[in-house]
Amino acid sequence: MTDISSSGATVSPPDTLGYDHVTIGVAAVVIKAGNNDRTSITLKSPIANVGNIYIGFDNTVTIEDGHLLEPGDAISFNDYVGSFWGISTDAVQTLTYIEVAR
Repeated sequence: MTDISSSGATVSPPDTLGYDHVTIGVAAVVIKAGNNDRTSITLKSPIANVGNIYIGFDNTVTIEDGHLLEPGDAISFNDYVGSFWGISTDAVQTLTYIEVAR
């Protein structure tokens, strides 16, 4: 994760911001491990993706039961500290995230 808390972004100390990307394929992968200090997170499927990504909270997420993110979609969570998992309809898709933690 890249720490951007000193990049000029507005952050209420001692909050920290982090962001990264994850490659999602046709098998479930961890997008972001649980973090007890997380206050919010936004997950985004870049518009350049060609496949859909499905979000879940454990390694049993599937394309039938995960929350759908089509290319260009984003979803945000506040006060959820557990893990995020993802699976895609195509082999190599990108998912980006930005996380705020205490």
